[in-house]
Amino acid sequence: MAKAKKTSAPREWSKSDLRTLKSMSKTDTMRAAAKMLGRTPGAIQQKASAAGISFSKKVARKKK
Repeated sequence: MAKAKKTSAPREWSKSDLRTLKSMSKTDTMRAAAKMLGRTPGAIQQKASAAGISFSKKVARKKK
């Protein structure tokens, strides 16, 4: 008989986690932030979106 997979409750986001997420959004990727915070990239994406934090990098175009 197969064992039932244990599910864990989601961890709450601390103020420190949000500060780290915001600062990492300026220079790092979502994957790097996920590894640093010990969360999944999906959790990082959802929280960033809910908090209005963008991880997209805007590339400046060179003037001709």
